[in-house]
Parts: sequence; structure tokens; C-alpha cells
Amino acid sequence: MVWLCLILYLKDRLTLAIGLIIQTAKALVSMPIMVIAVPLMQVMAYTCFTIPWCIYCIMLAASGDISVKSIGLTDDDAATQISYKSFEYSGRQEKTAWFLLFGYFWTAEFIVAMGQIIVAMCLTSYYFTRDKSRIGNSTVFWATGMILRYHVGTVAFGSMIVAIVRMLRAYITYLEKYSAGGDNKLKRMVLRCLQCFMACIERCIKYINFNAYIQTCIWGTGFCFSAKNAFWLIFRNLARIVAVTGITHFLSFIGKVAVVLGTAGSFYYVMDRYYSDEVSSLVLPTLIVALIASFIAIMFFEVFGMGTTVLLQCFVADEELHRENPEECFADGDLRQYLSKHGKSKKKKKTADNNKI
Repeated sequence: MVWLCLILYLKDRLTLAIGLIIQTAKALVSMPIMVIAVPLMQVMAYTCFTIPWCIYCIMLAASGDISVKSIGLTDDDAATQISYKSFEYSGRQEKTAWFLLFGYFWTAEFIVAMGQIIVAMCLTSYYFTRDKSRIGNSTVFWATGMILRYHVGTVAFGSMIVAIVRMLRAYITYLEKYSAGGDNKLKRMVLRCLQCFMACIERCIKYINFNAYIQTCIWGTGFCFSAKNAFWLIFRNLARIVAVTGITHFLSFIGKVAVVLGTAGSFYYVMDRYYSDEVSSLVLPTLIVALIASFIAIMFFEVFGMGTTVLLQCFVADEELHRENPEECFADGDLRQYLSKHGKSKKKKKTADNNKI
């Protein structure tokens, strides 16, 4: 009975989630280069940054002063002195190390955020374009140009906030390891609670940031104003957004599992049928294929999941914008049918009719 009530309650949300998935699939089909170009751009940018950053870290680690220390070990018969060398760093070198770590956090988050906002710009352009035939691979390049021209500061500010939180987590880890003391359990417990709290804060900020980027792409506003609008938009539609997000994440998980199992199973069947005499064991090749398929599935469904989130927020903003004139909404296909049956304008009309009665 409980499951039946839950299914009936989530029926409308499931319809909306399916409509969003269909529209996201149509958007990705119209812009196939986005699935490949955005992750590839992020990987290349991260690689180009990480290599010189690692070189700087190695040079900084090698710039310390070498000191010789000794430890005395006592045995039943004799005492032994063991000498070892260690690096000692000045306060300026330690500050430089913290500066490099903050630069790494900020740049890494900036690269991730750039991919998110480019996807958001592409999907918002798709949603708010009535003639979908105008959307194509050129939209991805147009969206990238728009972001680089107008919204780099928004991305930099949002990623800086996440970098500051990650720096606080790193400093708490440093205190826990070097300053808390080995036998002080109370200090360790407090620092671990702070670490858990800061991890929750980081997740919340990342979620708000992504939704703020969507608001920036829709309205062209700055980060702070977009973050405020995103927060209140989510708050006003909390039940629907939570339900639809949970359903889409569950369906994405099923898709990832299906891709990995289907690819690995097909590979094993073909190899066993046609090349079983030439290969001694199919376990290792199948595992390698499954690993490659999992990377590809994660990359694709990451973009797909961002697409459903973007279109959901576009749909909610479109619904609120055209509440008085729902026929002017940009919703297309199944989303328009859902809006005509379950939209806020429909509910408002029913409430007015009931009040008249």
C-alpha cells in the first residue's frame, strides 16, 4: 500500500523526469560535439596546468635545507645510533607551499566550473530557442565565446569560494596530523567533526554554484545575484526538484550499469565465439574493456546529468515567467504537455474556480 501511494505521488514527477530526459537526449543529439569537446577541453586544460604545477612543487620541496638527525635505539645487549637526513623549511617556503596549494584548488575548480557553465549555456540556448533546427554544433562554439567574453569573472568568483573551503579543509587536515597531538582524542574528534562539517559546506556550495551558473546563462546576471535567484527558485520548487533530480540520477545510474555490462558482455561473447582458440583467458581483456566503458559512460552521463538539471531549472523558470500566459512558454514536446496538465498556471486556475464555487 505504501509503495502504491508513493508511485501515485511520484507519477507526475516521473512524467516530468521522462520529459526532461527526452529533451536532454534531443539536445545532445543536436549538439553531439558537446559530449566530446567539453570533457576533452577540461582534461587538456587540467593536464596543461598540473604538469608545471608539479614541477614547481618539486622545486619547492628541493629548496629546503638538509639537516642530519640521529635516533638512539637501545637493545638488550647494546645501544645503536641511526642517522638520517631531512628537509627543513623556512616560514616563507611554507607560505609558498600553501599558496601553491590554493592555486591548485582554485584552478582545478575553475576548469570544472568552465565545463559546467558551457554546458549550461548550450542547454539554455536550446531550451529558449523556439526553432530547434537553428541549434547545432556551432552553438557550442558560440556558447564558449559568450562565456569567455562575459562570464569568466562569474566562474572565477564561484570557483574561488570552493577553493577557500577546500583550503580550510586542508588546513584542518594539517592540524589533525601535526598539531593535535597523538594522545589527545578530544582534539582529534573536534577536528574530524569540523572536517565533516566543511565537507558538507563544500558540497552545498558546489550545488549552489552550478545552479547559479544556470541562472547566469538564463538571465545574464552576476554570480551573487544568480546564486540568490537559484537558491529561492530551488526553495520555491523544492519538492519537485528533489523528486525529479532523484529520479533522473537513478535512471542515469541504470544507464551507466547497462552501458558497462552491455559492452563487457558483448565483448566477451564475440571473443569467446570467434577468438577463443587464440586467447588463453578472456577475464583480463573483458575487465579492461569494462573499465574503458565505465570511463566513457561516466563522461557521457555526467554531461547528460548536467543537461537534465539545466533543463529542469529552465523549465521551472519558464513556467514562472509565463504563469499568466502559458501558451507563450518555450517548453516543447512532453514538457509542454506536462505544463498544460500540471503547471502552476493550471493549478492557479483550478484554485480560482474552486473559490468561485
